[in-house]
Amino acid sequence: DAPWEVIPLEDILYCERAGEDQKHFNLHVHHHDSNLGNLITLELSTKEEGVMDAWFNQLRQKLLDQRRTTTEAPPAKGVFSLFMEWGEWLQFPVKFFVARSIPDMDDPKQQHLYPVSFFMSMVWLAIFAFSVVKACDGIHNDFGISTDILGFTVAAAGTSFPHVFFGM
Repeated sequence: DAPWEVIPLEDILYCERAGEDQKHFNLHVHHHDSNLGNLITLELSTKEEGVMDAWFNQLRQKLLDQRRTTTEAPPAKGVFSLFMEWGEWLQFPVKFFVARSIPDMDDPKQQHLYPVSFFMSMVWLAIFAFSVVKACDGIHNDFGISTDILGFTVAAAGTSFPHVFFGM
């Protein structure tokens, strides 16, 4: 009498054992038609370990047969990946405005706008260069570091920033 539905194998993201108990495992499913979210976790249980092992192993094998690299949960994020996400948040405003103001020359429909693209690239280069010089002035005024040293270090690194930024 209980309601049931068929879950397509393609919608199963991964499966994992539920702790030390060998009579339970969790199935993580991508749910398409939900107002609550896209990830649903189902806990499956049985009275016998052998039945659960058979279900778990068969399901993992079917997922691997789909050429999946793993049936495990995604690894926990390390410190470096969290730091990189933080860096991406800081880059967002610049990337957003640059992408909106410079036409995409990879798009054939916009290639006729190459003069606008070149001009806007020069505008952004001038804005970045001005920002680096103002930052050097602020560092000189606040900390008393020589402008010669700042020119050879911070400004030199700052002028390479656009190359690094657009190389990402």
